[in-house]
Order: sequence, then C-alpha cells, then structure tokens
Amino acid sequence: MLRTRAVGSIFPSMYINRLSVDRQVSVPVEILDALGLKGGDPIVFAIDAFGEVTLGRADDPFINPTANFTGWASEADRDAFADL
Repeated sequence: MLRTRAVGSIFPSMYINRLSVDRQVSVPVEILDALGLKGGDPIVFAIDAFGEVTLGRADDPFINPTANFTGWASEADRDAFADL
C-alpha cells in the first residue's frame, strides 16, 4: 500500500504520493472530499502553458470548458461513447 503524507509548503494542504509500477496513483481522500468526488465520478486533468497540472471535477466549467456542452448528451450518444 502506498502512503500519502501531508507536507509543509506555500499551499495550505499539499500531499506527496508515489506512482505505482503501472504508473497509477491514488488520490488522497482529503482531496476527493474537498472536490466532492466519490468512486466512479469522472475527473479532469488539465495542463496549463507552464506545465502545471490541475485535477478537478469533470462538471466544473472552470476546469473543463466543455462541462456544460450538451450537444451530444442524448441517451443514444451516451451509449455510443460508453466504451471509449
């Protein structure tokens, strides 16, 4: 099991974790709780021009500009894209 630890920094809460050999990482529960996420929720990773990575809710329009796009939101569209 990987251990996550909080570290002092300029951020009120910062966590250091380690990638598994399969290049996976567990998100600390404190971050999931802060974002209001639960298992199965979609998330977004955004990389800015400076290489900074932001993790956020997929339905947050400040992180994901397409969050409110409903052009392909029919049940048929969800079924067609479910396995992507």
